[in-house]
Amino acid sequence: MIVANSGAHQYLMQKEGKSTLGKFIFLALIIIILTSILLLILSNISNSEHNLEIVEHKIESGQTIWSIAEMYYGNNIDLRKPVYHIIKVNNLNSALIKPGQKLKLPLNLP
Repeated sequence: MIVANSGAHQYLMQKEGKSTLGKFIFLALIIIILTSILLLILSNISNSEHNLEIVEHKIESGQTIWSIAEMYYGNNIDLRKPVYHIIKVNNLNSALIKPGQKLKLPLNLP
């Protein structure tokens, strides 16, 4: 009687082991797929920042980043976005600029 139970117990343990292995493989595939999707999304985000068309502008007396943004992007849009990108592209700590300074202006904003 003990021998019969031992065989049944071994069978159940093997079946449970296969079920656990299948769950592990399924979970691993889900993690791989989600990681791939995340990497694809992140690569598209970083590519859009690197594909900016840039022009250079030499600052004249009396100009501000806001007036330069209005000159290049028009006054029909919210200028906060272009000003933000001008500051970001030029690694500026503020919107303060000086005559003679050269600014890179991204024309095709994301």
